Amino acid sequence: TPANTFLLGLIAHKPVNPYDIVNRFAYNRYNAILQIPDSTIYNNIRTMCKKGYITYTLFQEGGMPAKKMYTITDAGLKELRSTLKTYLSEYSADWSGFTTALLLMHHFTKEELLQFLNHRKKILKEYQRQRDAECTFCDSMQKEMPCVPNVASALHIAIHMREELYVTMTVISILERTEL
Repeated sequence: TPANTFLLGLIAHKPVNPYDIVNRFAYNRYNAILQIPDSTIYNNIRTMCKKGYITYTLFQEGGMPAKKMYTITDAGLKELRSTLKTYLSEYSADWSGFTTALLLMHHFTKEELLQFLNHRKKILKEYQRQRDAECTFCDSMQKEMPCVPNVASALHIAIHMREELYVTMTVISILERTEL
């Protein structure tokens, strides 16, 4: 899920404990993107630990109780990169995966990112062509047999597709002008 991918990305950055992850989510307002409750963060961390994506060591500071400090494993890093590649290369109506991948794109080289995003752009252009054709069809049918929901739905999907393509092309443009 985008939430688990983001958690792996945070843990890959540096060893961290769940409390700090919850605080980082609140501070950076990541919940606005991922909509994941604090309790789910703790559960997802336990699940990823069981899957072997992360591991922990106990860390004790002074007289404080020991904390679990999580680090990503090789399997976790492989899963993270694979999932991010999919989010950057493919299209999904759930935009949170792509947004998560953009936040974690530093896991790839500029060349890799451009390759993934150009693939995504190609897919989106084809989807946009299909959605525009649906809008044209719905609009023509509207004249013969009025059906506002069909027209509104087709238009909503077409606009969403244009926005996805716009963001993808803008990121490509920024990357092409940037030294990484």
